[in-house]
Amino acid sequence: MTGGALRRRWARGLPPRRKLAIVALAGLAAASGQAPLGWWWLALPGYGLLVARVAHAETAANAFWLAWIGAAAHFAAALFWIVEPFLIEPERYAWMAPFALVFMAFGLALFWAAPAVLAARLGQGASARALLFALAMPLAEWLRGWLFTGFPWAEPGQVWVGTPVLQLAALAGPRR
Repeated sequence: MTGGALRRRWARGLPPRRKLAIVALAGLAAASGQAPLGWWWLALPGYGLLVARVAHAETAANAFWLAWIGAAAHFAAALFWIVEPFLIEPERYAWMAPFALVFMAFGLALFWAAPAVLAARLGQGASARALLFALAMPLAEWLRGWLFTGFPWAEPGQVWVGTPVLQLAALAGPRR
């Protein structure tokens, strides 16, 4: 298979369910960079794969779905600890834990889906869409940290905690 044929297959050859599964796995890989694992070496390819899949989306709607599912998987895995308060009195509150995690993950994922739609509508070509998506993500993360009283956990920049790169992240990374 030639390079051009491989790129075309990458862009359009997969069934929709497989594309969603790939971005969900990419989101899980990206979440592995968060505490307590701190696997930044797995998180970076996860973020990269998510950006690449979104950049190759055929339409803005497809870009929305790919980013939303990938981000929801990321937030569900990174924010697993959110269910703990519901388990203090499990006989009364445990039934709410899955709803809290799922609704929070899919709600926060909207902040990643918005830059994906913006990139899909404005970008001409996969490279331009990837660049626009990557450049719009910090703004989306900043908004997520401030809107509705903010929720600054599981930011992509937090994968650098515990690494020497953390000092560079202080210049332009998460504001905490």
